[in-house]
Amino acid sequence: MINLSDLEIPTHIEFTLYRFDSIDSQIISVVKRDCTNFSIEENDSHFTVMASDFIDAIHSSPRLRKEMERWSGNVIGDSHVNSIYFIVDIYERLANLEWISFRASDSKDFSRLVKFNDRDVVNFQFTIIEGYFDLSAVFSRSELDWFNRKCIDLGIMENKYLARRPYFYMMTEVLIELLSILAIEGCGAAEELVEAIDDKLTENNPMLLVKTDYTPY
Repeated sequence: MINLSDLEIPTHIEFTLYRFDSIDSQIISVVKRDCTNFSIEENDSHFTVMASDFIDAIHSSPRLRKEMERWSGNVIGDSHVNSIYFIVDIYERLANLEWISFRASDSKDFSRLVKFNDRDVVNFQFTIIEGYFDLSAVFSRSELDWFNRKCIDLGIMENKYLARRPYFYMMTEVLIELLSILAIEGCGAAEELVEAIDDKLTENNPMLLVKTDYTPY
């Protein structure tokens, strides 16, 4: 059985921080102060920064470090948990994360609290923008050849030895469509892979850098 977690796939995520939230405002400030390699778009409201630099900036703030120390126990359902908890938790679980984008919102009417079993729980949403999908890690040689031949038939991959590409880009929905075709044609691993792909990937439909393999046929 293929064990595939969407948490291994994202390389670039995006979320929203709120200037009128004291913790979020502090995060925005330390990132702008301490990160030298970042881009700003949309009138100083959209930032993209290396994930490691983003986390280093958080660690550089005594106040934000103190917030992190409050969460040594299991407090995931505590309504006082704020965005720092989730950002650090997400970073630690996303093994391939390289970039973080965030929108700095001026909205005063916001809340991360949602009702769950009649209790207020903090909900932190992020969107997967880009990801890395290593098919060679989950497909056998014969299954990978099957996938490559289908890509050649559909014009996604060229059947030229000197022009071979072991990596190529495609949207998640295209990858799932290809895998679904292979599943219908009898590829059991493709069927398992489709079932293993998390709904969040399907919903966000990020651009994927797909690693395959290539044999000239």
